[in-house]
Order: sequence, then C-alpha cells, then structure tokens
Amino acid sequence: MFAEVNYINCKNANEEYRMVYYSWGVQEKSSKTLVCLHGLNRNGRDWDYIAQHFVKQGYLVIAPDIVGRGNSDYLINANGYDTFNYAADILKLIGVLSLENVCVLGTSMGGLVGMAIAYLPQNPIKKLILNDIGAELEYDGLVGIASYSNSHPEFNNFSDAKDYIISLSLDFGDLPDYIWEHIARNSFQKNLTGRYELKRDVNLSKTFTNEASENKNIELWNYWGEVTIPTLVIHGENSTLLSKATISKMQKIHPLTQVVEIKNTGHAPFLYNDEHCDIISNFLG
Repeated sequence: MFAEVNYINCKNANEEYRMVYYSWGVQEKSSKTLVCLHGLNRNGRDWDYIAQHFVKQGYLVIAPDIVGRGNSDYLINANGYDTFNYAADILKLIGVLSLENVCVLGTSMGGLVGMAIAYLPQNPIKKLILNDIGAELEYDGLVGIASYSNSHPEFNNFSDAKDYIISLSLDFGDLPDYIWEHIARNSFQKNLTGRYELKRDVNLSKTFTNEASENKNIELWNYWGEVTIPTLVIHGENSTLLSKATISKMQKIHPLTQVVEIKNTGHAPFLYNDEHCDIISNFLG
C-alpha cells in the first residue's frame, strides 16, 4: 500500500509554511491512529515499513515531514525550528484531520515532540512511544549528532550519497541493503546543479547545535514530570544519547513507563521489522 501525500498550512510567530504528511489506511474504517514522528535530520518516509504493518492492524497511520525536512517548506527564520513549534504543528494536524484515539511514536527529536504534547494538560495522546529519547540527553550523544547536522554535502552520484548516509547511520542497526536503499532514496534530492543533497534545511540544526555546545546534558525533567499517559521507551543498547540511568529515573517518576532494549543498535534503532512491530503492538494493545 502506497502512502497518500497531502499537506496542511501552519504558522509560527514569524511566518506561514506548508507541512507535508503521508497517510496510510482509510480514516473512516480505522478506529485508532498512529502518528509517527521522525528524527532531527530525517523525514516521514522513515515510517513506510511500520505503516504497512499497522494499517493491517486497523490503524490509520500519519507521518509528517516536520517543517524543514523532506517535502515540507523550509523556514525563512531558523528560530522557528523549535520543539514546541513542532508540537503546535502536530496538534494542528491532529485537529485538522479530526484524528481520534491517537498514539504517538517518535524517534529522537520526534519523541521530544511527542513528549512536549504529552506534557500539556488535556492533550489528545492516549499512549506515547519514545524511540531512544528521554528526559535527559547525554552530552556525548549530542556532540555526535551536532557533528554532522551543520554539514550540507553534495554528491555527483547516488552511490556516493548512499555511502555517506550509511556512514552516518550505522547506529540504526545492522540493516539489510533494501532498507539502506530505502533510507538513501528518501534522504536525498537533486539540487539546481543536478547534484545530490540532503532533503533537509541545514539551518534547522542551529538551535540544537547551540544547545549541544554548552558542554552539558540537556535536562527535560520538568516536562517529564507532567507526563502521565502510558509510555514505552525503546532503547538502543549502545546509545550515547539515552542512558540506562536516565531510563531508571524516568520509571521512578512515571511508573507507567515500560522499556524494551534493542540489541546491537545505538542512537537510534531504525524501526522496520517484525520484531519492532511486535514490540510496538504489545505496548499499544
């Protein structure tokens, strides 16, 4: 089943823009919705394989290209690349589409967006899944992400572009070549010179890299303390961004937090196979 592609119009304090989203399933025939949110430098096509599974389970699956990524607009003012602005866009998407019985699955930055929504009183989320992200982000992991988020290389051919994205993404896990091909095909676009470039605005990482340069962990405990919905943390065994100590503290604060570890992965496991789908299905019920 191919995704349907559509968009909504959004705005922040500075400008208006278009956010593209992909949908799988028929809303009128679906009693539940899974909203999937990608990581900092990624886009909504990361969720193609998860979507195929959960449509068969009766879900409507929605995965946006968060502004500045994929086929969504790039912002003129980079200050708009902010977690709470992203959360406002997702809340608007939920409202415009009249989505019901909503669960959110977010990888890395997408998980932070989910947490920002779940933090709000009377939020529309029933359950939250955080893929290798939590209430404290380790400095070592932040530096690793920042090291490539500010770069915007160009490649003469797709093969070189694919090799580049694989070199950055080894922590996703030991993925089969068809998944690497899928990731690469949806990570790049041709620019006006005919060369391959990443499908994301290099300016979107400015706020993040400023935070990463402060030589300390990013702590979000005040927000986590307000999250009360059932939550699943998927943890990459070798993650440098999310520590086991952070997960343990999260569970003490919020006892409805479950944890599953994915072996031989770092930050962040790329979710696509039957094992991953079973983990998510078991939590969603």
